[in-house]
Amino acid sequence: ILTIVIFDVPERERAKRDWLRYELIMMGFEKLQNSVWAGKYVLPTEFISDLEIYNILPFVHIFSVSRTGTITTV
Repeated sequence: ILTIVIFDVPERERAKRDWLRYELIMMGFEKLQNSVWAGKYVLPTEFISDLEIYNILPFVHIFSVSRTGTITTV
């Protein structure tokens, strides 16, 4: 499973955005772009709870990809 985290935390919440990036690095995620991260990990429920506590969950989108590769015409 590949997990993709995309976020757009406002500039006024810079410290929270920096915290989010730090946490993703600590969980082994890799940066694809500044606000797009990917990892082969399931995010812990505590992390989701922290997003809610910091009031930034509305700015974060999390995707789980079960199949990867290039799309081909069938």
